[in-house]
Amino acid sequence: MDKRRPEPSLDDLLDDPILHAVLARDGLKVEEVRLFLNEMKKRLQPTCRKAA
Repeated sequence: MDKRRPEPSLDDLLDDPILHAVLARDGLKVEEVRLFLNEMKKRLQPTCRKAA
């Protein structure tokens, strides 16, 4: 964790063994969560529209 930021980064959270255990209990894997978050990031990025 970066000492300049009071909150852990998403990578820090996804590397946490406790989170791995919770995800496993729910039938998920860290890589699945990373893929999902990357897809949502792409979808939420604004798109440039060209003037007609």
